[in-house]
Amino acid sequence: MEKTYDGKVSIIVPIYQGKKYIQKLIKMAEICQEKTQNQVKIELILSNDDPYEKLEESLLSNTITIHILNTEINRGIQAARIQGLEAANGDFVVFLDQDDILYPDYIYSQLSCIGDADAAVCRCIHENQQFYNADRKFEEVISKDYMMQKGNPIISAGQVLIRRASIPKVWTENIMKTNCADDYLLWLCMMAQGAKFVLNQNILFEHVVHGNNLSLDSRRELSSLEEMCEILCKNGVFDEHGMKQIKSMCQHVLCERIGLLEKFREMFFVLNKMAVCREKGASVGKCLWSEGIHRVCIYGDGYIGKRLAGELKECNIETAFFIDRNAHYLTEEIPVYQLEEAPIEVDAVIISLVQHYDSVRNELRKKYKTQIYTVQEVLEDV
Repeated sequence: MEKTYDGKVSIIVPIYQGKKYIQKLIKMAEICQEKTQNQVKIELILSNDDPYEKLEESLLSNTITIHILNTEINRGIQAARIQGLEAANGDFVVFLDQDDILYPDYIYSQLSCIGDADAAVCRCIHENQQFYNADRKFEEVISKDYMMQKGNPIISAGQVLIRRASIPKVWTENIMKTNCADDYLLWLCMMAQGAKFVLNQNILFEHVVHGNNLSLDSRRELSSLEEMCEILCKNGVFDEHGMKQIKSMCQHVLCERIGLLEKFREMFFVLNKMAVCREKGASVGKCLWSEGIHRVCIYGDGYIGKRLAGELKECNIETAFFIDRNAHYLTEEIPVYQLEEAPIEVDAVIISLVQHYDSVRNELRKKYKTQIYTVQEVLEDV
């Protein structure tokens, strides 16, 4: 560390039906402390929010302090975090979800970065890829203007090391009834009071996604955003102009979610048709092989692109590389290039996108003289 820090960091974790995560959390905190060469003392606060599954209060560690906070009622993630905050002794806190992952250098690196700022935000992994990319530039989105106009660019509170004294009372005194936007409320309240957020360019955190993640529940998210607006307005956190921006942002998020649901609907039909073809003994790969195509590139390293590469491999068709505008942020077994960097020696190019593929085809035609298909066109011929 550039400066010696001999204080304490509190890692606060709401636990709900999460006993299976506890040993992992303890080990993770222990490793983080070891990486600071024990200059930093870490306390792990497990704030249990399940009244029917008590946590053992005798959990021990040889290197970190562990606090167990059981509850008599289920109150939600924000209340569990605040319960942990009230018990915390650290100068800095991390609000971690029970299944998320701190990398070993997380505490060391975040403390080295924070200086006199109120919070340090690190880069992170989400769905096995970098969360910040060409579409979501780290240096641009972690800002007050972006948060007020576009939405919450911090995928999970665990990305952020927070100076405890900088946590606003508005957040601790207004418990949201609908879980989801409580961390967004925290960032907005902090920024409204002039808090400084610094960017840590290191990837130190991984957000683990399950099908039941609250962040995937659009209806709950929109309801929570409405409640967040009510809290901000009631407490006069922003002036009239600021509240107009935030309400407009909520409409922007709504439109984004509708667009995303439409994209997912179209993806479902493509993936379903691929599955139906396989059940009938046909496949995209067999169709392409019959056309004399043995080596392809796929435009779009997403869900469909990955599934398509797998099907082609079964038919001995080589996916030589992907083309993706976020190539510099992706790590795959198969090479990934931006369009201007991509090789040209392939038998065909397959566009795996479900939207905007006509404009992509036009760009590809400027470089590739070979056949260019969309995955939908290939499926029609299977």
